Amino acid sequence: MSRWAAGIGDELHDKLAKVRLVDRRGNVNATSLAEFADQFIVGRADKAEGTLIHYRQAKRLLVEFFGADRPLSAVTAHDADQFRSWLKGTKKTVTGKSMAENTVRGHLKNAKLIFGVGVKARLIAENPFKGISSQLVKRPDRMAFVDRATVQQVLDACPTTRWKAIVVLCRFGGLRCPSELFALRWADVDFDRGRMKVRSPKGENFGKGIREVPLFHEVRHVLDELFLEPDGGEFVIATNDRSSQKNLRTVFEKILRKAGVDPWPRLMQNLRSSRETELAREYPLQTVTAWLGNTPKVALENYLQVRDEDFAKAAQIPAQQPSATPEIPASSRNVSLATNETTPGFPRVAAHRKSLLHKTLPPLGDEPSRDAMAETASAVCSAAPALHSGEFDADLDRLIELWPMLVSDDRAALLAHAEHLVALRDAPNAE
Repeated sequence: MSRWAAGIGDELHDKLAKVRLVDRRGNVNATSLAEFADQFIVGRADKAEGTLIHYRQAKRLLVEFFGADRPLSAVTAHDADQFRSWLKGTKKTVTGKSMAENTVRGHLKNAKLIFGVGVKARLIAENPFKGISSQLVKRPDRMAFVDRATVQQVLDACPTTRWKAIVVLCRFGGLRCPSELFALRWADVDFDRGRMKVRSPKGENFGKGIREVPLFHEVRHVLDELFLEPDGGEFVIATNDRSSQKNLRTVFEKILRKAGVDPWPRLMQNLRSSRETELAREYPLQTVTAWLGNTPKVALENYLQVRDEDFAKAAQIPAQQPSATPEIPASSRNVSLATNETTPGFPRVAAHRKSLLHKTLPPLGDEPSRDAMAETASAVCSAAPALHSGEFDADLDRLIELWPMLVSDDRAALLAHAEHLVALRDAPNAE
């Protein structure tokens, strides 16, 4: 019925509309593609800026191919198929290259969405893009695990503490860049409870606009250092860096070249992917996805990676020990206390700033080495009789304090060494 009604002339349609057999139609031929696409974008003002940029790109491409004055109803399924071929073959990017497959599919998805709204508005009978596949395809070749040794090289080449914070928040905090990174406020960082609130424009569409993420020790360290710098305002990444969001990739690539590191695919996304892969080895997946702001299904399909170490472990091939936790050198600047004694509106943050000014922040590289851990294990073993007698041992307390900071391999090495010392101690008695 709806197809038939859409195909009849305006005069007959108006007569049927008067007796309420069909809904009144607007002047379909007067609705141009450019006009309707603009209306569509205006009606999506609640979406994140990144999403709106993608809508505008789709509109620009549609207008470039069909023409701004092309009636919405004049676009057929054959035209949509020709548009797809144009995107895949003729149309070039600003660098002169052909569009990647998923880039083409992303534009087709948004074109389908725009025309789909036209169907709902009864301006067209069918969506010409309905039969065109727009689902993104998996690209394992675009996945890359950014290990800690590489991160250390990058951090050493960062020109400012803020750039170190950008890298650390993405790689070790798992924040989306730029949306979550540049939305992080100092008021969201709870140093006392060891966690921070991450605001996610993408998550707002699913009722998950805010999540809590632990202040992992890598993150806490760089935030402590950044906190001691002259006040940058409300946001953790200060305004001057927020204004250059569009050049973020360009600047980051320069840092990589300075560090002697070849750029990996999907620069910022794979920092986040690497962190989720790392955390999934230590914590339940539902916990990891709650911290990272996605779902187990999305994590398994798009984030979690299979590493060479996994194959080596499965084949029982000795793997190289993971690199030490990245060292983020403490700032050598002199910090003025005059303007930072109090921070109106952020009492907990101000208290944390004041406490930091009275202590020296050790670089992450000063965390316990394997020799230091062995020494601690020896102390624990030697104190065993006292522990059995109920006495409290300070070395054990210190070991318990350090335990959450160690990766699984370090914990295993520490336990193995402690067991070895016990075995050596008991060996003479066995004879």
